[in-house]
Amino acid sequence: MTPPLATTRAVGRLARPAAVCNRASRSVAKARLGDNLKARAGVSVKEATLYEQVGGAASVEAAVSLFYEKVYADERVAKWFDGVSKEGQLAKMEGFLTCVLKGHVFDGDLTQPHARLVVDGMSDYDFDVIAELFIATLEDLGVQDPVKGGIVGLVASTRAAVLGKTEV
Repeated sequence: MTPPLATTRAVGRLARPAAVCNRASRSVAKARLGDNLKARAGVSVKEATLYEQVGGAASVEAAVSLFYEKVYADERVAKWFDGVSKEGQLAKMEGFLTCVLKGHVFDGDLTQPHARLVVDGMSDYDFDVIAELFIATLEDLGVQDPVKGGIVGLVASTRAAVLGKTEV
């Protein structure tokens, strides 16, 4: 299990699931109840969520803060964030990561908010640079495989939606 992400400073925000995060359905809730009963009986249950494995809200907050420090400082992609509220970006990413790392389905639209950027030339190259910075952030914070791979996979799965491409 990967140790919780190191926090170097308090950022002052609470990571909250995005409003469009589809929380557990009744069938999932029933499965969790079953898991709780199994745990009380000493029967093994499934692994902790990625969210729990990285250390929860404080760790997500620290990772997002460090990630955006890298993004805003990187001349290859900083232009895409000109005039964008840094606090707003951090809050959106914290909500998204909290949602998906907890194993919920993100029902939000990732295409529309990025559409202007795509029209202005944002491409796979830019997505790759941002992914590179995200991976570097996880490594800087000591997140190891398989947890790191699981998180990177979730973020990588957004490429088509962010870039307005039809998945094949």
